[in-house]
Amino acid sequence: MKNETFLGFPNSEFEKASLVVLPVAFDSTSTWKKGSSKGPEAIIESSREIELYDLDLNYNPVEKMNIFTLPILKPKNIEEMQKKVKEGAKKVIDGEKFLIMIGGEHSITLPAVEIFAEKYSDLTVLQLDAHADLYDEFENQKYGHMNVMKRIKEKNINVVQAGIRCISQDEIDDVKKNNYKNIFYKKLDKKAIKLCKKNVYLSIDLDILDPSIMPSVGTPEPDGILWKELMQFLTRLFKEKNVIGVDVVELCPIKDLHHADFTAAKLIYKIIGMKFK
Repeated sequence: MKNETFLGFPNSEFEKASLVVLPVAFDSTSTWKKGSSKGPEAIIESSREIELYDLDLNYNPVEKMNIFTLPILKPKNIEEMQKKVKEGAKKVIDGEKFLIMIGGEHSITLPAVEIFAEKYSDLTVLQLDAHADLYDEFENQKYGHMNVMKRIKEKNINVVQAGIRCISQDEIDDVKKNNYKNIFYKKLDKKAIKLCKKNVYLSIDLDILDPSIMPSVGTPEPDGILWKELMQFLTRLFKEKNVIGVDVVELCPIKDLHHADFTAAKLIYKIIGMKFK
């Protein structure tokens, strides 16, 4: 890829950037279709085709802020991934920038959240996902994409989950045993936003979207959320809460099916527009 910056613009100086993009090409714990390590490159490449004026928001977001894209991280194992993501997230937070992390599989969320939790005591992780990701252990793995929200909950961080439409018996038993309350099944309920604290870290697994518009994910589920529903929910979220960081994960590119890559890139650009409006 010739230009590894989001939207294809030359990087601004890091100190002058309002937004930092952290791409993480990692999918070593994927349990079905692998390939999400290619997600960051596909999203960044597709982002170069985005028209910058946002008709819904009635402005051009890049006229109001500077973007800095960090080099794509390519960790070889979980330990290296966690270390590098923490380093990248800390650099962004210490610089008082807004973080958008592009995956890669969902396990990359945990180390980023750990860094945000060090700064923000009133933090909520808002997960938009088809899956609950609440396994204690899955295929001998405790720090994979199937366990990420379980590990975050164990750190006494407030977690709100919305759009969940696939959950295992083990996870349901765990939900009942631990009396988990903040789970909204099959829809993006505005009550989920009300349950968030002031500062929100937003984690979006692209399989939240229906496979008809987002087929390129490792574990697709039918009967998903549509684009308009997601935009309405995010618009409300950004109006009512202080979103301090975002990750968009689990794009698993399919050859010659570039519309899904572009949809992921457009989602990120819409988020940028909502944040800096």
